[in-house]
Amino acid sequence: MACVAPAEACDCMGTPPLRASVAMSDAVFMGVVLAVRDSAESEWNGSRGVPVRIANVHVETSWKGVPADTVVDVRTGRSEGDCGFAFEPEHRYLVFAHGPVLKTGICDRTTFVRFERGLIDSLGVPMSQYRRPFKRHTKPRP
Repeated sequence: MACVAPAEACDCMGTPPLRASVAMSDAVFMGVVLAVRDSAESEWNGSRGVPVRIANVHVETSWKGVPADTVVDVRTGRSEGDCGFAFEPEHRYLVFAHGPVLKTGICDRTTFVRFERGLIDSLGVPMSQYRRPFKRHTKPRP
């Protein structure tokens, strides 16, 4: 007879109000995921032996913790069962991360930007924002 270990399940305590989420986060920013990779690290969210996925994110707008126009690595679990967030390359996210090594998961407010425009507006004026270089559409004067 085979013995099967019980499945790990993520148990979120509910999403705190926005101000509390910002206060509890070390970084709050909006950015585009450049790449996602599985890591050899095996500690996620305080649990050893849980595989880690790393999202490489270009920060476009920052409200806290990291400057805009930088690239940061954000760690998460590999599945929702271990509270991992399903980042996808070339998608834009609003990230609420914690720790000196940035981490986030489905229990944090991290979300796909398309669904949370009101939440972004509620964050107020950003600390820094990436502005693409101005492209001139006319020829410069000689």
